[in-house]
Amino acid sequence: MSDFTTLVNIDELAEIIKIPKQTIYWLVHKKRIPHYKMVKSLRFDVAAVLNHYKRSSAASDRGIEPDTQPSSLTIESTMRKSRDLRKRRF
Repeated sequence: MSDFTTLVNIDELAEIIKIPKQTIYWLVHKKRIPHYKMVKSLRFDVAAVLNHYKRSSAASDRGIEPDTQPSSLTIESTMRKSRDLRKRRF
């Protein structure tokens, strides 16, 4: 069994988890999604991203803040916030 993890770029992650690339960039900027920065590109471990959101949503369902991140956003609430921000552009 290998100890290596397959990393994907932002386009592949957006396709896998079905959210816009701009939302992923926003999550990276706010440090709310696990990622790796390699030179000038971002890479993501899909399993780590999915586990992060499963933990975050399970913790928020119980009213507990997760230890690893400052906020417990689910992908759906993040998408909602991203849509609201796009509507409010000047």
